[in-house]
Amino acid sequence: MGAGTGHPAARLAAQTGMSGAILIVIMMVIVAAILGAGFYTLIKGGEVSANWSNRLMRWRVLAQAVTIVIVLIVLYIARG
Repeated sequence: MGAGTGHPAARLAAQTGMSGAILIVIMMVIVAAILGAGFYTLIKGGEVSANWSNRLMRWRVLAQAVTIVIVLIVLYIARG
């Protein structure tokens, strides 16, 4: 199979090098970790929730925005 066939992630890795795909995966893990921390504060409740819930939501939104920008850049580079 060449770079133009197969799974979209495989094509992306072949076209942009592994660095683009790895960076996207790292950002997705960061977003998931922040989301998990937000769920934890929601479950914990009380003082922890009051101090961290809104802050974590802002961090998650920022991380998602950065992830989207990185995906768009990698796709633009892969397009050639």
